[in-house]
Formats: sequence, structure tokens, C-alpha cells
Amino acid sequence: SVRTKSSAYTGLYRVASAVRDAAMVFLVAACVFAVLAWRDASNTPAPPVLAQAPVAAPLAVEPVAPPPDPRADTHRRLGDYLARRYRVSAAAATHIVEKAYSVGHQLELDPVLILAIIAVESRFNPIAESTMGAKGLMQVMARLHAEKFRSFGGEAMAFEVEPNITVGARILKEYLRFTGDLVDALQLYVGASSEEDGNEYSEKITRELERLNQVARRRSPST
Repeated sequence: SVRTKSSAYTGLYRVASAVRDAAMVFLVAACVFAVLAWRDASNTPAPPVLAQAPVAAPLAVEPVAPPPDPRADTHRRLGDYLARRYRVSAAAATHIVEKAYSVGHQLELDPVLILAIIAVESRFNPIAESTMGAKGLMQVMARLHAEKFRSFGGEAMAFEVEPNITVGARILKEYLRFTGDLVDALQLYVGASSEEDGNEYSEKITRELERLNQVARRRSPST
């Protein structure tokens, strides 16, 4: 009927009005909340800015000089002594001393013993050659020890300081291992044909060894 339809429309209108009023209330409340939140945020003091510590300038690093070789003074002293005694240049004698110490360190052999053998064998003449064919500072028979010279370039290097000292020291080291005695090793090294010759040679080496050790220890050498 007409009355029934009118009542339905009235009810729907009331519901719509109520929803609209509720939405308006919600919108107003949201706006008020937003305004209050903005005002609180604007009134909050900003956090203090911490002062930055000054950055220290990098320290200048000075180059560190390598420590002096403690053996350099001994090398020079022995070189000067040998230069005077055997009338060779001090630079050449000191160079030979340095090589003897280097080879001795590598082979665990007394470098002063190497120098004593050089003194007796060649008097520090790197181009000395005997009638039997022994060559260089330590008077090595290059043709008999060609294998030992191979790593240095062959027998032609027998007159060079480092190859000659190295090969001669290796030969002596082998004789020391074989005999277990320095006198016997020296006798083999010199190729002595009798015990008397061997003893004479070892005595020469021993006397020279004592003189050189005195120089190395900063004592006056014996004459």
C-alpha cells in the first residue's frame, strides 16, 4: 500500500542520515587529531647537534734506515789487514772477505778458515794458477770439479771470486764430513802425498787462522 511504501522510505532516509552524521563526526575527529599531532610535533625541540671532534692530521712517517750490518766493521778490518799483508787493494780484499763470510754462512763453515786457506793458497790473487792447473783464490782443480762449477757457468768461472770460493769451500766441507778431522781434511784438500807434508800445510793454515782471528777480535795481529 502507499502508507507502507512511505514508511519504508522514511526508515531508509533515517538510516542514511545516521550514517552521514557518523561519517561527519569521524571526519571532524580525524581532522582535530591531525591538528593536535602537528602542533605537538612543531613544539618538540630539535635534538642538539653534537660538536664533531677535530680530525687529527696524519702523522708523517719517516723512512726507517736498515740497521747496520754488525759484521761490516769486521769485514773492513780484515780487508785492511789483508790488503797490507798481501799487497792487494783494500776494496778487493774486503770484497773477498765479504764473499768468504757469505759462503761460510751458507755452508756452516768458518769464514775465517776460508780466508786462511786463500791466504796460504793464493795470497789473495784471484788469477793465480799453479803448474798443476789449480786455479783462483782457493786453487781449485777446476777440471776435477767441473760439476761444481756448472751452476756458475762452467770451468771458465774458476777465476771469479764467488764461484771459486764457493766451490773450494764445498770441497773442504765434503772432506770434513768424510774425515771428521780438520787436519785430515786439509791434507786431502792440498793433496799431500805424505803425513809430513799434510801436517806442514795444516800448520800454515792454523797460524794464518790465528792471525786473522786476532784481527777479527780487534786485537793486534801477531807478526
